Amino acid sequence: MFWSCTLKIIFFCNDLPFFVNHFSTLARRTHEKGYDVIVLAGGATPEAVHSVERLGCRLIQLNISRSGTNPWQELAAFRQIWQVIRAENPDIMQLLTIKPCIYGGIAARFLKVPKVVGTVTGLGYTFSGSTLKAIIRKNMLLFLYRFAFGGSRRDVKLVFENLDDKSFFEQSKVILPAQTSRVWGAGVDLKRFSFKSQHPIAASDKVFRVVLPSRMLKDKGILEFIAAADILKNKGAPVEMVLVGGTDSANPASLKNEDIMQWVDRGVITWLGYRNDMPEQLQQADIVCLPSYREGMPKVILEAMACGKAIITTNVPGCREAIEPLVHGLIVPAADSAALAAAIVQLVENPKQLEMMGHAARQRATMLFADTMIADNYLSLYEVSAGFGS
Repeated sequence: MFWSCTLKIIFFCNDLPFFVNHFSTLARRTHEKGYDVIVLAGGATPEAVHSVERLGCRLIQLNISRSGTNPWQELAAFRQIWQVIRAENPDIMQLLTIKPCIYGGIAARFLKVPKVVGTVTGLGYTFSGSTLKAIIRKNMLLFLYRFAFGGSRRDVKLVFENLDDKSFFEQSKVILPAQTSRVWGAGVDLKRFSFKSQHPIAASDKVFRVVLPSRMLKDKGILEFIAAADILKNKGAPVEMVLVGGTDSANPASLKNEDIMQWVDRGVITWLGYRNDMPEQLQQADIVCLPSYREGMPKVILEAMACGKAIITTNVPGCREAIEPLVHGLIVPAADSAALAAAIVQLVENPKQLEMMGHAARQRATMLFADTMIADNYLSLYEVSAGFGS
């Protein structure tokens, strides 16, 4: 049971549509518990702004880029963050994604915000690269994380979505284990992403729909998926390989439209682009695939499992924790298109196993991934820190 309170909390995220897609339930439940809720975010779209207003939250728009590195622009963004925190004087700050964790964490430390909770939603291409530039960038970010959250402080908590990232930060001396927590990502709306029975999966004329729902980024395994599709096409496998998601010009790992269209024109894949009907897209799939190089806790896998779909994903942080191999799906090595193609064939040739995996996936989602359950985990962190629990 939660206590009613009038504490002020700022949710800080650099991209408002991302916040709405992942953390609307948390913001709504925080508002319902009596908090004065402020959303500080960049990248606002009219639809996202309207969504925040419907949640009953106050929005402060911020001029910040997700991936920008211009020092003057970043300094201007930090100054705006500092001014907002000083003017609003929040009791709690919830920081989401890398830039908000670092910029917001540093500002909150100097402005003595009573409680700071940072969520590491994933480390992405910054931490998966092996070039000299990537290594320098990674070490710089670790230094900034230490500055924002380090030391034996009772006023900070870092929340991780997988145990690999949690262990990495602890071993890198960014934060003490007692200052960390773990959640199953942002969770999933189990009513919106629901299980729906389809035509018999073992029908002899069945063409299996294999869907990769993601932004078209190289580190999501898009190229491996396309290569696997080419292998399966040459073998005459009864599959339709479908990409669902748009390109992302702000991300250096993004493919270009013309890169993908050459494979579409060859009949290797189907590309639907960005869609706002993801429950339907996942429900129409037979297999959902995410051959990513690294994740926090991939929301799309949780959503697919809630829809009762078998999963094929990679043996990398985040992905490997989402499922149990041979129970909810299959795990393959990252960057291995041949292994990915073989895993797809294995499930296509064993439709009964595929069906059982789907049912088990829905059960796991119901037990672990409900967004209301995840929101209550966060509320417990806020309210214990505010003196309402122990």
